[in-house]
Amino acid sequence: MLAPIFEGAFSDSSFGFRVGRSAHQAVECARKYYEAGYKWVVDIVVAKFFDTVNQDILMGMVAVKVKDKRVLRLVWRFLKSGVLVNGLVSPTDVGAPLGWAFESVVK
Repeated sequence: MLAPIFEGAFSDSSFGFRVGRSAHQAVECARKYYEAGYKWVVDIVVAKFFDTVNQDILMGMVAVKVKDKRVLRLVWRFLKSGVLVNGLVSPTDVGAPLGWAFESVVK
């Protein structure tokens, strides 16, 4: 599973697309901050971020932490698998599937 390798890079306040994290937990965290006297919650979504990820740069960053060539090849194939548009698969040169939900494949 790749999630444990990268988990330490995330903020404790980050809940999106993380193993063992949920929207319910994010709301509970916000509630606790509110009860502690905080009055603002910031929810940041970078529009189209996953649509525009440079796959070569991403693979370079993944390769720094992941040394198993078989896993790197699987990630590369995952990125290059294409998208379904109007019933046809189109190749992808940029972008990454939202949330990198392939942990179940690499166990």
